[in-house]
Amino acid sequence: MSNQHHDSGDSMDNMPAVRARVPEHVAKGEISTGVIVVTGATEFVLDFVRNLPRPSTIVARVVLPHGVMPQFIEALAKNIELFRQRYGELPGTQQPTIPQVDTHHAPSSQETGQGQPANNPSVASPLEVPGTTSIQAGMHANPTPGPVPTQPAQPAAPQPPKRQNPQEIYDELKLRDEILSGTYANAVMIGHGPYEFSFDFITNFYPQSAVSCRVYLASGHIPRLLDSLKQSWEQLRPRLGYPPPNLP
Repeated sequence: MSNQHHDSGDSMDNMPAVRARVPEHVAKGEISTGVIVVTGATEFVLDFVRNLPRPSTIVARVVLPHGVMPQFIEALAKNIELFRQRYGELPGTQQPTIPQVDTHHAPSSQETGQGQPANNPSVASPLEVPGTTSIQAGMHANPTPGPVPTQPAQPAAPQPPKRQNPQEIYDELKLRDEILSGTYANAVMIGHGPYEFSFDFITNFYPQSAVSCRVYLASGHIPRLLDSLKQSWEQLRPRLGYPPPNLP
């Protein structure tokens, strides 16, 4: 797993040597505003979503072997720390642009032709459910006709977050045929500037490593991405026999 930090203030001498060919068709990269993390039987699938223009579109699908995920999480956490040292705290956002979903299993066999049905999805950021207000009319103590006073409008109790299953979420997304199968990667190189993080997903194959997919995310989305990756890995880690992470 390669980990790289780059911005205008770094010298080339401090950057690790990375030799990965960047094909022309991936060089420009894709801008994403959210990530859906799906756990399959042998791999993680990262669906990078862009919500403008509507409808929301999956702009890149990356397939990572299970063993790459803990290294990816570690590299992303290190880059977040480097970002904080140089630029301060990562900017936060009140509401995500799309729901982020972690699932225990691959998409249903009806969709993929293999694997187990998805089960018990968790939505990392719930959808907003609009509240309602009501006005209760009071009865006048004096039986003589007169205006009936009303109580001020009171907000209704907040509704529980709406849960969406994977099929409902993917029904709302546009997915082009050419990225249905995704792009494979067994390493990732992470960089960042003051406003965004870049992800170069790499295939380390002999004789030449190559970037299979390049994605950009605004820095405000990175904490949610790290949380989703950690949650997905912790759900799977005990079944693979990996030891728990070293806590400070």
